[in-house]
Amino acid sequence: GGFTLKSPATCKRIKNLTWRSRMKKWLSVAAVVVLCLSLVIGAACGGGKTGEEGVKELKFGFGLPLSVLVGAVVGLPARDALNMANEEMGVFEVGGQKYRWKLFFEDNKFNSAGGVASATKLIFEDHVDFMFQLGADATMAAYPYCHERKVILDGSGLPATMLGPDKPYLFQTNGTWDYYWPNFFDWVSREHPELHKVVCVSSDDLMGHGVLDPINKNCDYYGLDYTNIWIPPTGITPEWYPIVTKVMSHDPDIVYISQQAYDAMWEMGYKGIFFETDFEEELWGEPNWDKAAGHVYLTGLAAQGPWPEVKAFRERYKERYGLTLMTYAAGIPMSLWAWTAILQEAGTADFENDLDKIMETAETAVVDCPYGQFMYTGEVINGIGHCGTVESTLNVVSGPRQYELIRLLTVEENAAMTHKIYSR
Repeated sequence: GGFTLKSPATCKRIKNLTWRSRMKKWLSVAAVVVLCLSLVIGAACGGGKTGEEGVKELKFGFGLPLSVLVGAVVGLPARDALNMANEEMGVFEVGGQKYRWKLFFEDNKFNSAGGVASATKLIFEDHVDFMFQLGADATMAAYPYCHERKVILDGSGLPATMLGPDKPYLFQTNGTWDYYWPNFFDWVSREHPELHKVVCVSSDDLMGHGVLDPINKNCDYYGLDYTNIWIPPTGITPEWYPIVTKVMSHDPDIVYISQQAYDAMWEMGYKGIFFETDFEEELWGEPNWDKAAGHVYLTGLAAQGPWPEVKAFRERYKERYGLTLMTYAAGIPMSLWAWTAILQEAGTADFENDLDKIMETAETAVVDCPYGQFMYTGEVINGIGHCGTVESTLNVVSGPRQYELIRLLTVEENAAMTHKIYSR
């Protein structure tokens, strides 16, 4: 309760500045500001002091986009968030031994070539114990090198079906889209059966298919009509008006598209609902809160969920760096938090001699992190599991910086709902 599906239009039309020119201005300013400040503030590698008596060092390597546009929006903020999370974690104990992470960062450019370059540097020069890659294409390109050296690779953005017994060292903590969408689609099928036309827009690359393939799976399960509109993965902001015109030609009830396109959709008369995981309050300019209220639904790992530790972490980040930590970047430290907890549960951090025990623990343990309980699951989908999932929230924008919680699923409920869809 407390929201309407189709509220009356109450905002004034934008005057004197077209949406397109405003977006170009915002995007260029945001990119330059984030890049400049992050390059000044961030460090090439972090993770605290070394040489402390009785403290062993574990090397965690991160392949992140640090130079392209996605680097300004996600990669550089994620690097700074990881450094901050690691500093706050400090020394931790595993099996009676004290440890500290040392973090290494390499630019993976959010593509396959960058995945190879960053992985080889982290493995053969930095000799990391553990690796994370941001982006589906970079993850898959890096995996053969991790497999060869038996280094666990924590990837992101892959469809769950791309993990499997043939990739035993591949896990995925972030961007496990298969577990992000069921909460929303189950709810909308129950509460709004009159809505059945879904249009989705994403980049035509591995990451884009990682997002949309699970959406299509949910639509098939709940009997919804869906249309995918693929855009080239150029790495730059597209011209949204031609894309939005194509979207509107399908007369959709439900749309998945970048938040950057919302204003154009509303200008063209869209009255339906959006669903998303990453909703930003500042990056793309001030949202049209009147239009968004009751019409923008957030699910999955949305930072607006009921997680006080995440909120406090983002506040500390803003105090330290003077910037808002964006939604997706805010979730990247979960890899650090979750794997530290898994090592503690396993009682060993000896990746050389106890790798099998560490992996077995990861496959069975349920651990606590700032996003609630976390576990790897998904064997019913891919034959091995290794798909990270947490509690699933469904929120709706209800006012300026206000998000009404509609439903919260436990980690077990979220996994069961997802597996029901894939078992059909």
